[in-house]
Amino acid sequence: LEVAGADKTAAQQYLSGIVLHIMGAVLAISQNKRYEVDNAAQKIESAKIIMHENVYKDIDPEELALKLGISYSWFRKVFKEYTGYAPAKYFQELKLRKAKQLLIESSMSVKEICYELNYTSTEHFFSVFKKRTNFTPTEYRNLLHCSRLTRLSEQQLCYSPNGTGRYHYHTRRFRYYGIEIQ
Repeated sequence: LEVAGADKTAAQQYLSGIVLHIMGAVLAISQNKRYEVDNAAQKIESAKIIMHENVYKDIDPEELALKLGISYSWFRKVFKEYTGYAPAKYFQELKLRKAKQLLIESSMSVKEICYELNYTSTEHFFSVFKKRTNFTPTEYRNLLHCSRLTRLSEQQLCYSPNGTGRYHYHTRRFRYYGIEIQ
């Protein structure tokens, strides 16, 4: 304030520098506070990374919490708030997403995919897959294979092997068992 009162040359620049320095200090302090609050988010993100890296294995959420150095009850509660899923359900969804990817992008048999993803049995895999997608793994593979073909040549009609799916040229959509796929 003394500088401003003396009305010296470059006083405005000097004062703006001081204000910017104060604002920077406030920002740094607030960022550090956010870092402390986001420690929970870091733990959850770490858990998600571990799950992604181990999708071909089985992960016990309680062991994962222990590995992260947090209690399981806190981990389960915060994980569900953060992702919308309980840890075990989230991991199951990851496995299902990977199964879909393998069905589409690989020539592996359904049984190979089942064991690759460490499901306990093919029956269990089929059950989980059907419950979440409304299709068996084979139906899902055929549906998407057929859907891809129609995208390559839209003027052709594409039928599923059992005649329940059809590509509609005018709407440019594929219907399978009454479910519309874009």
